[in-house]
Amino acid sequence: MPAEYDIRRENNLRAEFREILFTLAETPDISADAAACDDIVKRLRALYCPTDAREPFHHFNADIYTVLIELRRDVESIGCETLEDNLNSLRKSDSVSG
Repeated sequence: MPAEYDIRRENNLRAEFREILFTLAETPDISADAAACDDIVKRLRALYCPTDAREPFHHFNADIYTVLIELRRDVESIGCETLEDNLNSLRKSDSVSG
């Protein structure tokens, strides 16, 4: 572990990542709302591409799994499918590449 390792920072970043996933799961079609799409992209870039000297965020598969389990608790929820659709939309989006 690097000397500058900060567990609070890591926990905050992981919480932000999970919140982004939940937002994507709760937003029916992120590609239809340019402002919401841009907001998610900015939040993801802030995690994975910091503009300061900090190390980029590396997500934990356990965080993704936790979100998926939580979404599946509601039998009538389509959150997992919505999350998948929105992640695919973001990946294809011009705003992600630029």
